[in-house]
Amino acid sequence: MKRIAILSGVLAVLCASASPSWADKLTRKSDSKPLNGDVTAATKEQVTIKDGVGKSTTVETNDVVTIEWAAGPSTFPLGLGAEKGGKFDAAIENYNSALKDPKAKGNILGDIEFAVARTLTKQGLGGDSAKLDDGIKKLEAFLKARAEHYRYYEAATLLGDALTSKKDYEGAAKAYERLAAAKWPDYKLAAKLAAGRVAVAKNDLATALSTYEEIANSKGDTPAEVSKRNFAIVGKASVMVAQKKHDDALKVITGALETLNADDPEAMAEAYVLQGDCLQSQNKIKEAILAYLHVPVLFENQREMNARALFNLAQLWAKVDQPDRAQAATQTLKDDYSDTTWAKQLQ
Repeated sequence: MKRIAILSGVLAVLCASASPSWADKLTRKSDSKPLNGDVTAATKEQVTIKDGVGKSTTVETNDVVTIEWAAGPSTFPLGLGAEKGGKFDAAIENYNSALKDPKAKGNILGDIEFAVARTLTKQGLGGDSAKLDDGIKKLEAFLKARAEHYRYYEAATLLGDALTSKKDYEGAAKAYERLAAAKWPDYKLAAKLAAGRVAVAKNDLATALSTYEEIANSKGDTPAEVSKRNFAIVGKASVMVAQKKHDDALKVITGALETLNADDPEAMAEAYVLQGDCLQSQNKIKEAILAYLHVPVLFENQREMNARALFNLAQLWAKVDQPDRAQAATQTLKDDYSDTTWAKQLQ
């Protein structure tokens, strides 16, 4: 009997920890260990997953990174991989195939619809106005049809970003209001960050600066709240650069880089680009090159900042008599980031 009890315990552990092919996999921000099992419920605020021994775990959606659906179309993860690698046309092709699959239903269908809208919007923000319009339409349709989907707040944020890029500031503000209505403090801070970006887009730099300072001085010690403060500090520096206060901005960036870590790759990538901008303004060309080089070396998944860094490197390598490296940076920008505004500036 004792051996049976031990064996039963081992089997229970294996069932709870393994990732069988039939199981959904939920990845969280707060824990590197994924949850495997059956997603039994999902709303815009919570996702519940039941493991192989019947234990249910509820995760707040602001902690959800991804859900890999065991019962979903096989082309959906292919699309996600292509999107992550910046191969947006291939991603759309796979997503459209997934939409036609009978397995695409419920939350899985919603996930695919959001992925299509997200990818189109990324292409649009890179400079393709037609795809931006299409992405906006699909985001609006998603928010209307799937008001309880766990990607709801992500869709609202992306819609606000897209409308900001089209200078529809009133529409962007309404989109971000959805985010501000969320129950989590980090989402409310995210809404304020978005308001800061809108102010920058409107060239209302004073309002943007005060907004970023308010967030930077906010309390809260969860990783998500700390992350929002980090973004605000980088945002504050970006406003100072726009105001041509490069010396002050460099001090802010130097301090930020001492506290930022790999958990905030987007903020770190922008910080190094801004550091390069400041050093370039001081005619410290070699130091600026070193700052920009951090981005393609360490943050290859940050497309916008990579394109911006490569654009500057293409100019600066030539100034230090490195024409081969200047050409290499230019070619990489044209080949891998042709859809960005930075690549189009080379033409």
